Amino acid sequence: MTDHNEKEEMLVNELSVKLREMMKHGDAELKEMVRETIRGLHNFMMDDPKSRADMKSKEKGIFSGKVIPFPTGLLSPQTSESSPSDEIEIHPQESRPTVDRKRLALVALISGMVLTSIFVILLSSKSPTEDGKFCRIKGNVNAQGEKIFHMPGDQWYDKTTVDDSQGRGERWFCSEQDALAAGFRRTMH
Repeated sequence: MTDHNEKEEMLVNELSVKLREMMKHGDAELKEMVRETIRGLHNFMMDDPKSRADMKSKEKGIFSGKVIPFPTGLLSPQTSESSPSDEIEIHPQESRPTVDRKRLALVALISGMVLTSIFVILLSSKSPTEDGKFCRIKGNVNAQGEKIFHMPGDQWYDKTTVDDSQGRGERWFCSEQDALAAGFRRTMH
């Protein structure tokens, strides 16, 4: 039984570390998506009176004098340092394995949602070339016929679409040199 609990605890810790790393090193859009996902799950759980009552009654008798560190930076973008408000101290009496499973399931759910969202973002911001590589530089042709390429981080990158259905030569590039060689110029940022 303790071996099972240790495995669950290791998995929870590993997922928590991955979430912290995403919040520390991810881009602003990813960080906001993680925050919104966590807020949404929290609000969903707190809006259901039965869930809220079940949580309160179970929390009263689960842990005994433990301090649980909350992953810093997940809900508030202001601080990445641990502060006293980032730890929750609770004083219940006994331990129940069902709560560990619920905690693990919640962390797994959040991690799954975050990873799925990352996958969707990556797929929507890249396009495979003939050799199967994914490229991130968008080459489009504007209304005046100018060939312009947009790199990730450029002002219009997220709003620019690559659509060669009209045969104007819009396409994806894997490097800035490829775009320049094809006669495209970089956007004015």
